[in-house]
Amino acid sequence: MDPFDRAYAAIQEHGICARSSKSELWSLYKLTKLACKYEFPLIIELGTFAGASSIIMAQALKHCNRGGKILSVDNGSEIDLDVTKANLEKSGFSSRIDLIESGDNEYLISCIPDTIDLIYIDSRHTYNHVSETLEIVTQKVRAGGIIAGHDYCPVEPGVVRAVEEWKFRCKDYLVGWALDESFWWTMKRWW
Repeated sequence: MDPFDRAYAAIQEHGICARSSKSELWSLYKLTKLACKYEFPLIIELGTFAGASSIIMAQALKHCNRGGKILSVDNGSEIDLDVTKANLEKSGFSSRIDLIESGDNEYLISCIPDTIDLIYIDSRHTYNHVSETLEIVTQKVRAGGIIAGHDYCPVEPGVVRAVEEWKFRCKDYLVGWALDESFWWTMKRWW
């Protein structure tokens, strides 16, 4: 069984709720491996929920054998974060994932350096929040770094509008849009 399938099977075996489809998690796994071009990549996840996407990214880091850390930020409004912590422990990847209880944009502004290799946005799905998040992370992603997100679909018009407006304004990023279903990503130019 390949590393992605092992991690996905563990998520299912432990009954960890994943709000993303298997193909979306596969896309996130591949983008995490792409972020491993740097030694000790810094990966930020905004919106942890039960931890499935954190576990998938941690498996990709392990597979790349590059070190690195995932800082997963969630305010606990949709799930008891003790459940999330237990899920991360069960996965065997808790040493690679720091679960941070905080508002995501507040944490990004105050605690994150300007060297993000991958940021995965899947927290609040309002237009204003996603717009604010994109404005903050635009400056914090290093050249060659990746911004990715979830829920780019008609059910979440605030996400679609914020991403489309940002994409139109921001010329420093290459477009690598909707890989499948409601998953989107882009990479910061390095030249």
